[in-house]
Amino acid sequence: MRSFYDEVLLDHNMYPRYKGELEKGNVQQELVNASCGDKLKIDLLMDGEHVVDARWNGHGCAISQAAADLMVETIIDKDWDEIENLYKEVSKLVVGKMSKKEIEKLGKLGALETMARMPARVKCAKLPWQIVELAGEARNNNGYLA
Repeated sequence: MRSFYDEVLLDHNMYPRYKGELEKGNVQQELVNASCGDKLKIDLLMDGEHVVDARWNGHGCAISQAAADLMVETIIDKDWDEIENLYKEVSKLVVGKMSKKEIEKLGKLGALETMARMPARVKCAKLPWQIVELAGEARNNNGYLA
């Protein structure tokens, strides 16, 4: 299973499917990982609480780039409650607090399980999820961001 997950991360880093910007996105948020300088921006096109489309852009290490691509792939066509639950699951996953069965339920996101063996890289893997969490807070507090 480990080699499959390593291949998933490598594939999403080398051949990102969701890197770019949305012309018609209505929620936008960016964040910099102060410890390493990785910088990512997330663009969301939302219809109410539903993510219709999403993209990411930025620079950083292979982990943050692959994690961003996997996250965007996962959150498209999800409602905000589902995304918040996924954020909680990923937070448990990257620190090694999930069973093998729970990891398998996450599908390709389970690839981030390898971060539990590399504690210094946990922040890299969580960066895109933290950005989406901030976007959700901004959405809830201030309406959609332009």
